Amino acid sequence: MNTQLKRYWLSVVGLEISSNIGITAFSEEDVENILSAQFSEVLKINSIIIIESLDELDQNHVIPNMEEPICRGIWFPKGYRSTK
Repeated sequence: MNTQLKRYWLSVVGLEISSNIGITAFSEEDVENILSAQFSEVLKINSIIIIESLDELDQNHVIPNMEEPICRGIWFPKGYRSTK
């Protein structure tokens, strides 16, 4: 198993609060595990990319509305940090 955390940026369908989610996880499989643990509804992932730098994110919307992306779990949008 990969033991290095990575930051992922997802475009999803099925979530009312946002069409994008930021997650720190070990792998894409781990991303899916975090999503299914956090949300009762099924989310369809349209795209998933690894974020190498926070400079890649919208500096006016995402950066001020995110948790620190250093721990495993959801960091954007705020309020979903727990991975249950």
